[in-house]
Amino acid sequence: MADTTIDDFTPSLLDTAATLFVVVFNAPPWSERWTEALARNRLNDVLATPGFAGVALHQGNDLCGFALGHIEQWSTGRHFHLQEMCVRTDRQRSGIGTALINALEVRLSGVEQLYLLTAREGPAHWFYEHCGFRPARRQGVMLKRLLGTTQE
Repeated sequence: MADTTIDDFTPSLLDTAATLFVVVFNAPPWSERWTEALARNRLNDVLATPGFAGVALHQGNDLCGFALGHIEQWSTGRHFHLQEMCVRTDRQRSGIGTALINALEVRLSGVEQLYLLTAREGPAHWFYEHCGFRPARRQGVMLKRLLGTTQE
């Protein structure tokens, strides 16, 4: 990956990252319905979370991907919740995602475990397994739909 840099994710990247987020997650296989305003709000929420840590990968001046989350204290130690990861669609399967995970791990001094939520059996699931993640044995996701809502 010539002319590639990985730096800490800073607030100055928010608008560019929101644009990338919309392009990636509105396309298959996710086919979500993000607007730039919603994506910017989502990423800003993550950025404003205590314990925030994140990395961004640029090739030249082009933002190609980022990984964001926050450190949390658990009874067993400090864990990192990887909340958002995004790689340009035309650059996926080129090592960018793996480079982002590796760079993030280097920055997470004193963290003993990373965790995330992702769809089962999809491309992201297989990618994370390739990076050494595994399904949690004791934890699961539970949802409760609130009155007047229609989406999961």
